[in-house]
Amino acid sequence: LMVNVWLRRRAERELSISQEMLERAQRIARVGLWSRDPATGRLVWSKETKRMLGAAPGSAPLTFDTFLSLVHPADRERVDATVKASDARRQSRVIEFRLQMPGRPDRYLRSVGEWTTGPDGRPLVAGMVQDITELKQMEEMLRQMQRMESVGTLAGGVAHDFNNLLTVINGYGQLLAGALAPDDPRSQYVREIQRAGERAATLTRQLLAFSRKQIL
Repeated sequence: LMVNVWLRRRAERELSISQEMLERAQRIARVGLWSRDPATGRLVWSKETKRMLGAAPGSAPLTFDTFLSLVHPADRERVDATVKASDARRQSRVIEFRLQMPGRPDRYLRSVGEWTTGPDGRPLVAGMVQDITELKQMEEMLRQMQRMESVGTLAGGVAHDFNNLLTVINGYGQLLAGALAPDDPRSQYVREIQRAGERAATLTRQLLAFSRKQIL
């Protein structure tokens, strides 16, 4: 009897350690686990899933309707239709949606679910949910950088073409200035043309520096 008690307590300690390690891994990776009974709609969430979705650790049994109420209104109908369609065909599914909670900024989540069998042999839907907000932000930053790269390429092409035109304008402006007498009243017009050409050339150099990512 003493040996059995000792073995049971050791098994309980090892199970507790494993459970703690699993919860820590979920918290670090921002991945939560869940399961749903398709017959009753009852949901079971891990601690990390409850934390991500804003549910209290000791909250009452959750349902699919409770989960839908947390989904952003713009995504709610799509999530509901996707889940119902996968349930009807008993197929796995991957859904990305926004989470809307009062007083907190919207978060992006990815949920993966698949059909399996529960301990009692009945069908069960189980899966994971992951917070991908930072990933979405990085993707948006990448798209912004790609747009800026395109703008830089366009600016470089325009600057090169404009620089060719300025070469002609400034060159003929110098020839015209040299052809006029110093007291010719038209000289002031030529000087204005030259000053405008110089300002345009400065602008062209700035555009070229922007397209090449040079420091001015």
